[in-house]
Amino acid sequence: MTARLGKPLRLRVELSSFDAVCRMIGAGVGIGVVPESSARRNLQPMQLVQVELADDWRVRERYVLVREGEALPAYAQAPGRGAAGLPCAGRHLG
Repeated sequence: MTARLGKPLRLRVELSSFDAVCRMIGAGVGIGVVPESSARRNLQPMQLVQVELADDWRVRERYVLVREGEALPAYAQAPGRGAAGLPCAGRHLG
């Protein structure tokens, strides 16, 4: 949407959690961009409608960060990691 309009994305309000964003939207204060899991959790209770975004900026890359020279502890290791343990293999919802 912002690319088609030729305008940058401008945040006007920052809240402490995605559930707080959903409560704001449910109160009729505005619109918001939240992860799919948060949207699904709040659709029915707050009578919200989910609109899928089509723009490239909707997909965000995420990484696991550790201090240089330190191995991940056993509880943080998961199947699907590269030979060196990083980067984490992720999946995008949508």
